[in-house]
Amino acid sequence: MLFLLFLESAAALKVEELVFNNHRLKDLATLSPHFQTYDLEVFHSLLNQVGIYNQSNYCSRVLFAVMHFNKNANRQVKITLDGTERYSIHYMKYMKGDSIVRKVKTAPMHGKLPFVL
Repeated sequence: MLFLLFLESAAALKVEELVFNNHRLKDLATLSPHFQTYDLEVFHSLLNQVGIYNQSNYCSRVLFAVMHFNKNANRQVKITLDGTERYSIHYMKYMKGDSIVRKVKTAPMHGKLPFVL
């Protein structure tokens, strides 16, 4: 509740002016929902894989899934020996033979977490 003390400060008013700008609000409405919900869909998929229907340890499994997702969400791109980023080409069925290029990411961490539950 400490932030409530500074609601009328000059900095708070400037931030409010920037955030609630009409042009910015119109841009937010036109953003693609695919990019806005991708991380949420990935996290939901992870919860479906980890969250077995055993209620006794469901909470600990969800906490473990949260830690796993946070650790592996922003993995680095693999780099070749000469220092360039690696890419791969994928042919999607729904694109009817067209290809897309994806960055090759480092392997996810499946080992021990740096702290214990």
